[in-house]
Amino acid sequence: IHSLSLADPGQRRLGRAQAVDADVADAERRGDLGEAALRAEQDVELNLSDPVTNAERWLLIALTQVPQACDMASFARIGKTHFSSPWYKDIARTVYQVRASVGDQDLMQNVLERLEPKLHSAFRDVAMAQIPASDDEGREKFAVGVLNRALEKTIEYEKNTLRQDRRQADALAETDKVDEIDRQIAALDAEGHSLRKSR
Repeated sequence: IHSLSLADPGQRRLGRAQAVDADVADAERRGDLGEAALRAEQDVELNLSDPVTNAERWLLIALTQVPQACDMASFARIGKTHFSSPWYKDIARTVYQVRASVGDQDLMQNVLERLEPKLHSAFRDVAMAQIPASDDEGREKFAVGVLNRALEKTIEYEKNTLRQDRRQADALAETDKVDEIDRQIAALDAEGHSLRKSR
């Protein structure tokens, strides 16, 4: 993604880190730390040796290469609870927007047209990665497995959020709201159970 250099990789990372620190320090003097922090976050390279980033890469591979395996409602839910990497988050958002507006046809080209140029290489890596399957049926089965695991984590996140809301409603004696939240949690429990059974 960054231009090729013969310099030592550690030195390149150190140089970028020093540049980011300088940007943040300068922004502190100007009272504009929020913008500098966002710019620093976007400049961090993808670290595929990190298990979380690698898992997000496979999730994005499934969403991009086998779009029919994930409906748009599930995509939106997964997108809210995954992609800690700013680069993957931007790519996932763009893939979602393209699918929502023009569908799955020519997905790669349409996404590239909307992405920032600095994200093109990362997106091509995702769009052209080799899925470990020998045919279309195997590819879809693999993608569904990846997506279902992501959706299970999303369900747990949604349940935890609802439990927090329930505690607050219970403290305020809002019984109708408590009952409604209980129904939502029960529905999520049933959805999670169905996903686990489909493995």
